[in-house]
Amino acid sequence: MRMRTPNRPPTDDRRPSRGGPGQSRLLRMLAVGLVAVVVPLWVYKQGGGSTPAAQAVASDSLPAGTVQTAFGPLTPDERTFVTKVRLAGLWELPSGMMAQTHTTNPSVHVAAQHLIDGHKKLDAQTLKIAAQLGMGLPNQPSDQQQGFLQQEQAAQGPAFDRTFAQLLRTQHGIIFGAIAKIRNSTRNTLVRQLADSANNTVLDHITVLERTGVVDFDSIAAAATQPPAPPAPLPPGVAVGQALPVTQLANAWAASSGAAGVPAAGTVQGTTQQQSGQVGQPGQPGQPGQPGQVGTGVQSGQGVQSGQGVQSGQGVQDVTGTSTGTTTGSTGGY
Repeated sequence: MRMRTPNRPPTDDRRPSRGGPGQSRLLRMLAVGLVAVVVPLWVYKQGGGSTPAAQAVASDSLPAGTVQTAFGPLTPDERTFVTKVRLAGLWELPSGMMAQTHTTNPSVHVAAQHLIDGHKKLDAQTLKIAAQLGMGLPNQPSDQQQGFLQQEQAAQGPAFDRTFAQLLRTQHGIIFGAIAKIRNSTRNTLVRQLADSANNTVLDHITVLERTGVVDFDSIAAAATQPPAPPAPLPPGVAVGQALPVTQLANAWAASSGAAGVPAAGTVQGTTQQQSGQVGQPGQPGQPGQPGQVGTGVQSGQGVQSGQGVQSGQGVQDVTGTSTGTTTGSTGGY
């Protein structure tokens, strides 16, 4: 009996060829995706990123050069704004110091003290914010600002008052408008905080400068109608976190220029006066004279003064029953 084999479908020894069109397209897509991920990471590892918290971002609504930080996007204009706040203190605080030796006008002295106090506080905030944003800041004023200081240094008395007030009032008016623009548009919380502080400081300075009575408002109004001048080049910044406090830099400038330095925190310069003791009253015949009053020392600020007046009166009886009073007095102080 013959066994019948089941019917089998015909076999085809041909196999699908490897590397067909569909598979090739898939491999190319995977390769492109891998490059898109690996290359940016490699560039960043090689130093292409500014800081771990500041990475370049691309967006249709953000200008080129914007970096992303932990506090929001940071645009090129906002970085320039932070730098200009720093630069303002680098020449305005020395201007305030110079007023202590170049004028006797009380209203100019008041304005100068506002400049010193305002920029000490504003600079401390600027240094802190710049470090958080990964920004380096300059340690010297721009060439233009150094020219302003030279103009002030060459003047004395009323001429200094006019130069001081006009230069500072003009420059404060320019930065005042720039602050408003940044404050309105920034998405960065730290830049917004700095803009608020700068706005308050600048408005205070404008007010006290105008109270000097020597600001030429016609000149300021005329300048405001002119096209804006090209932006002055900014001095280079030092490494992040290496910018020095403005008071330290201003004192170094004062030492080289002969201006008065900024007093250390918590100190006030003072004056001293001395009053001598009053002369004792002569004694009545046969009676001792009245002792003199002790002198007093008047102290203000850090002036150290003591004064002592020593007076004594003695009545001396003679053989005729008459008396003369003699007095001695001395004062001491340092």
